[in-house]
Amino acid sequence: PKLTAETIMKLKSLVTISAAYNHEMPDQCKIKLKEHEAAQASLESLRLFPNAFDILTGAIDRPMHSVPIFLWNYQVQANMEEEKLIKTIQFVLTDFVGKCSRPQIFQPKSERTFWIDRIIPVLQAIGDQTGLVSFEW
Repeated sequence: PKLTAETIMKLKSLVTISAAYNHEMPDQCKIKLKEHEAAQASLESLRLFPNAFDILTGAIDRPMHSVPIFLWNYQVQANMEEEKLIKTIQFVLTDFVGKCSRPQIFQPKSERTFWIDRIIPVLQAIGDQTGLVSFEW
C-alpha cells in the first residue's frame, strides 16, 4: 500500500483512509467501501450514460484497425453532457489505436515518456471536450 499502517494511525484523528489494507477502518466505512467496489465492478456510473456505454462496448467487440471508423461513424442523440463524454471516448480511443499501431522499435528513453505519451493525451481530450481540465506549460 501507498500509506503505511503508521501513517494511517497518525492521520486517524483527521481522516479515515478507506482502503482494503486499512485494518483500522470502522465497520461503517468498510460497508461503504464494499458498496463502492460493487458499483465500480458493475460499471454503475458509466451505465448512467447508455450511449457512451454502447459505443465503448461496441468498440471492444471490433478488430483494432476498424475501431476509429466505428467510433467516428457512430450516430447518436444524446444530451450535451453525454455528447462530451462520447467525443472524449472517440478522441482517446482513436489515439490509443494509433499508439497500438506504431512500430515496435519505439523505445522510451525517460520515465516521463509514459506520462507524456499515454496520460497527458487522455487528460487533454477530457479538457478539450469538457473544459474540466486545462494545462499551462
